[in-house]
Amino acid sequence: MKNFALLCVILMYSINIIYFDLGKGDDYVYHGFTNFTGLHTQTELELTNRQQQLYGKTVAGDLYPEYYIIKVSKFNEVAKDTLDEWIFYLKTGKIRDDFTAQGIDKARKVLAYDNLTDADKKQHEGMVHDRRIRDSEIRTAFSDGESKGEAKGLEKGKAEGKAEVVLNAHNAGYSTETISAITGLTAEQIIKIQKFSGLTTLKRAQK
Repeated sequence: MKNFALLCVILMYSINIIYFDLGKGDDYVYHGFTNFTGLHTQTELELTNRQQQLYGKTVAGDLYPEYYIIKVSKFNEVAKDTLDEWIFYLKTGKIRDDFTAQGIDKARKVLAYDNLTDADKKQHEGMVHDRRIRDSEIRTAFSDGESKGEAKGLEKGKAEGKAEVVLNAHNAGYSTETISAITGLTAEQIIKIQKFSGLTTLKRAQK
């Protein structure tokens, strides 16, 4: 269990979005790490060689969260990268058409909905509800079609299996009556299968 727990360690991030002026600095994004330093020796706590190989890290602090502080009020609204696109949205409540940050399209849809009037929201929700009903009906019809197809396929397989038994029994010299007893088919069905397969002369061997 101890070894399993070690293998399950994952890297975590703590992102703090603040709208008040925290501290004193000229940037709007600050990045920090967790460091473990000896209280008496002032040396940093390192990982063992085995742990370094296992995690690909050198110090114990690398196994703990990285911290980000985003000071939204300090942002100058000039988006230079995808992170800035998100900060622009957090500060202005707007998303420009040229923004391409991961997940920004979903936020754009949420924002578009939030900007609707109450009447438009009600109409939109009605359309979504109707679409879900149609999708459900389509899925149900498709599922029913698959079930019926499987049932037909099963019946077809059974019929083909019986036809094969009829032909094999015929070639072995069994009479129509005997084949009927084996397969449960009527004499007419057996003769039809034989004729369909080009076997017009029935063997009447006493088997």
